[in-house]
Amino acid sequence: MHTATEDATNAANLRGRWRISVDRAWRSREMRGKFEADTGVAPLDVADEGRRTTGELAAYYEDFLLWATRYLRLEEQAPPPIRAKLRRG
Repeated sequence: MHTATEDATNAANLRGRWRISVDRAWRSREMRGKFEADTGVAPLDVADEGRRTTGELAAYYEDFLLWATRYLRLEEQAPPPIRAKLRRG
C-alpha cells in the first residue's frame, strides 16, 4: 500500500538530493566557470563589497541555482519554487 507519508518522504528525499547536487556545483570553480561562460555573468568575487551590498551576489546565486538545476537535469527533484521559476524563464 502506498501512503501519503511515503509520498512526502520521497519528495523530501528528492529535494535533499537536489540541494546536495546544486551545493556541490556551487562549490566547484569549474561549474561556476561554465555558468559564467554560458550566461555571460561576470566572475564571482565574494570579496567585492559592492556586489554584495547591491544584491548582485544574491542575484548571481539565484541565477546559478536555476542554471545548475537545468545543467544537471534536476528539474524533477527541485523544490516547487525553483520549478516555478524554471517554467517562467
